[in-house]
Amino acid sequence: MKYKKWLAIGICVSVASIIVISISIRQARQLARKTIVHSEIKALAVQIEMYRQDNDEYPPSLQALAHESLERLRDDGFRDKYDYKRLTNGFAITVTGPEIGRASCRERV
Repeated sequence: MKYKKWLAIGICVSVASIIVISISIRQARQLARKTIVHSEIKALAVQIEMYRQDNDEYPPSLQALAHESLERLRDDGFRDKYDYKRLTNGFAITVTGPEIGRASCRERV
């Protein structure tokens, strides 16, 4: 009887440990994903600003930017959707995806 009690406690502790570890891993993945998305937004913002400096206006769409960056965004493996909107005094980039919810960046001149 004494051993069954300790066995039950051991199983409960093991299950609780697995749950805590899986939650921690999930949170770490989400944090890493958000970091990657914000990095991509910053890289796009830099490219958009470079386009503006070269052409004296913001690009009409993301397709007007260099093809390498667009290929990287299409093949990011996360099925994220990058939306770009040219504003009268800047631009806005919005990213939506299954794991990040919604992230955005606004730049104004």
